[in-house]
Amino acid sequence: MNDLRELEKFAIKHGWSVEATTGARKRFIGPQGQIVITNVSAGGGRGLANTIAELRRQGLEIPHAAPKKKEQEPTVAEELKPEDVARALDAAIEMINELAEEFARFRKATQESLVELRGKVRDLGPKVEAVEQIASSCIRADQLAQAVKELRAHVERVASESDPIGAFRAKLRSS
Repeated sequence: MNDLRELEKFAIKHGWSVEATTGARKRFIGPQGQIVITNVSAGGGRGLANTIAELRRQGLEIPHAAPKKKEQEPTVAEELKPEDVARALDAAIEMINELAEEFARFRKATQESLVELRGKVRDLGPKVEAVEQIASSCIRADQLAQAVKELRAHVERVASESDPIGAFRAKLRSS
């Protein structure tokens, strides 16, 4: 059944009567007095499917539609030709090689800057101690705590710059 008109014709043919009610509704009355009121337009859709289901429950033997035959989709093996697979693999290998070269360049640059940054961190250690000694002799405890906190934050920033993994992740995010 594709629309409400077909369903009406089928029901009348099988001993049911169909009456129009107010609005766009139809009243199906079965031979034993069963009543099914539709709320569907002539177009069909979910409302039509619900009406068909209710009519079946009330005893109208409506045949189920034959399942639609799907065209058999070709399998991956049928679609791909060996030369297409070879081209795809070559492209993938080329991309992997480019990524490996990019990573090698990045690693070399990171290692070079890492040596410099480690030296800066090493040089900051004695400076931090010297600042702590000077500060402890001439400023209040709360001022000293703030100065030490700022100095440690600076040391942490410099140390984080020496993290090659973090730098690599940041580079990946930016590209």
